[in-house]
Amino acid sequence: MNCVSSSYGVSAAKGVLRLTLRAEHQDEYDSLINCIKNKALQGAAEQGLECSISFIEPFPATVNAGASVQKLKVAADSLGVKNAFLQEPMRWSEDFGYYLQKTRGAFFGMGCGEQHAGLHTATYEFNDAIIEAAVDLFIKLVE
Repeated sequence: MNCVSSSYGVSAAKGVLRLTLRAEHQDEYDSLINCIKNKALQGAAEQGLECSISFIEPFPATVNAGASVQKLKVAADSLGVKNAFLQEPMRWSEDFGYYLQKTRGAFFGMGCGEQHAGLHTATYEFNDAIIEAAVDLFIKLVE
């Protein structure tokens, strides 16, 4: 039986708090996690409550290797593929943080232009026109 419901204004016997946490750097993320854990455990202890903490899909920071970024830029430039460095981190690079813990590399995206719906939006539709440029870029990187 599920004892947790979305009820308000009642004295709860159980409760669940779910958060999505993101940070630009791994040390900031780790610090944020530790701060929240400590406050939750301390607050529960002060109130005589039980507190358990679990994690679902934590992702490490995606940190590109400088040499790999340079190789990517040289390859893109040689193919005439317009490229730019983002001023803000991509918020949809989660899995790639694991890859870059195992090997030096660079995470990048192939854009479809500013007039195209963004990735992970309800109106996004993959643009087949970018496939050839992406394949050419990967071939150039392998060469």
